[in-house]
Amino acid sequence: MKTKEWFNNLMEKFEDDFDFRLETIILNLTESVCIEMKDKNINRTQLSDLLDVSPAAITKILNGTNNFTLKTLLSIADALDMEFNPEFKKKYAGAGIITTPSLKNDDVAAQQEDNIIEVNFKNINTSAAGTNGAPFSAAG
Repeated sequence: MKTKEWFNNLMEKFEDDFDFRLETIILNLTESVCIEMKDKNINRTQLSDLLDVSPAAITKILNGTNNFTLKTLLSIADALDMEFNPEFKKKYAGAGIITTPSLKNDDVAAQQEDNIIEVNFKNINTSAAGTNGAPFSAAG
């Protein structure tokens, strides 16, 4: 079995796993913050000053070991002049294809190429269990 096929099969096993989905959300949130900090040339100490929290609190947030509140996430977004808009969406079947409820089936089929999500897993540890017992965790 080729590596890519093996990996895709493995990913299918975990795509509906709650812990995997949670880790993915945390990784996406923290990566977005880190990218924005880098783009704005803001370090952890400066962000802690903007949020009026300790640098250790920022480290916990960026390491993904903190259980984020909406208030904390909105505060970070405001400090970095970013939008934070959590929302619930209906789940749709279909190999990573995202659609909207207003699209008809024919429209979805015609737009499948435009709606595929690319995910970069280069920093994912594929060991049997991550540091928190989840099947995958971000590599440090």
